[in-house]
Amino acid sequence: MSERDERWLRALAAVRDAGPLLAAHWDPQSREGFVYVRGDDLADQELRSSLEDLARFGYVERTFVDRLSLCPNCRSHAINVREICLSCKSSNLTAVETLHHYRCGFVGPSYAFALDDEGRRCPKCGRTLHDLGTDFDSPGTSFVCRVCDSKFQLPDVGALCLSCGQTLAGDEMRRIVYREAFSYRLSRLGAAALQSGRLLDRDGETRYENGAHVFRRSVVLAMLEDERKRSRRFGTPYSVIVIAVKSEAHEMALAPRLLELVGETDKLGRLDARHYLLLMPSVSSAQAKATLKQILNHPSQEVREAIVRAAMVELGDASDTVERLAEATRWIDRQ
Repeated sequence: MSERDERWLRALAAVRDAGPLLAAHWDPQSREGFVYVRGDDLADQELRSSLEDLARFGYVERTFVDRLSLCPNCRSHAINVREICLSCKSSNLTAVETLHHYRCGFVGPSYAFALDDEGRRCPKCGRTLHDLGTDFDSPGTSFVCRVCDSKFQLPDVGALCLSCGQTLAGDEMRRIVYREAFSYRLSRLGAAALQSGRLLDRDGETRYENGAHVFRRSVVLAMLEDERKRSRRFGTPYSVIVIAVKSEAHEMALAPRLLELVGETDKLGRLDARHYLLLMPSVSSAQAKATLKQILNHPSQEVREAIVRAAMVELGDASDTVERLAEATRWIDRQ
């Protein structure tokens, strides 16, 4: 068994042992800002890399948890985002209640209305404000910069990296980069790999053609069942496209071109010698129709000649997925 396989199997075991979900733990002392293995940065880095590889091949399912803002200069997650002055960019701001005097129309900060025994006195007309809602109201809060004395309704947003001292303000905030944190759970494929003690892509379970992988029938069907289960549980959409090709002789040119049109999480697998299954997790029917149109109108004549037909397949609540797909391929072949 290769070193990679051993590393991936250890990662699968870590997901299983965490059961049912391997979640990230927030850790401000860690390099990434979160960890899966506490107290061992090297082991955690290796696990995180393996989990991403396993997710790409369908051995684990990953769920988005949150994302961290990172300094564009040093990639530290110790970045302080705060409100700043529109003029001098200082964060030394104070929030001030604003008052509006109905009678003369003056609007200003509350501290401008001097207090006396009768109430607040308007600095513009000198009249006394007695009742909120009758004499005056409070339209909201404004901000005052203690450094340059600027006044404004809405402050700007800026950031300070606590690691390298980089400051960002205004349009510079677009330079902030992000790191996403995920949780992981075993898929049926991953559970089967652990049970057999080997990665199922090693003994021909994954077929590689011109650098583009095409999953074998057993693998892609297991992925499809995982996606149907997730859809029933969480209501997430998924789409399936079946593609009929003229013969296996066309596949060397076809498979890599198809994979250029789909997303990173989409899976291309084999149903039989003349049919592909394209599984598109989290993709609505409308989005899948657009992809189907791209496939059928591919700019390459070689691809168009290789494809006989292609169509979306609605599985619904079908109890026998294999039979439903067989019906779909027969229907496609008759068209």
